[in-house]
Amino acid sequence: MQLAVGATVSFVPAQPGWNVRLNRTPSHVNSAIDSLAGWAVVVTEVNEDETVMTETTPMFVFGNRLLTLADLRAELWPDAVLQVLPPGAA
Repeated sequence: MQLAVGATVSFVPAQPGWNVRLNRTPSHVNSAIDSLAGWAVVVTEVNEDETVMTETTPMFVFGNRLLTLADLRAELWPDAVLQVLPPGAA
């Protein structure tokens, strides 16, 4: 199976109450707190020999969509910073 960079290959849901705080750097304007949906394993590189490199990253609800930080940076906020917040920390 051939995978593309950015593809989610696995997902583990977060327990209720976890959130993410999203900021735009450097001024931290437009701060937002959204629900952490879970942890996604995302393809970061596919080598010529078809070796696939991945990373585990938070996946969160932003608007009505599930996004990773890379998605958010590519589509809306190129300078976004994400902080994962445990239950009760929001």
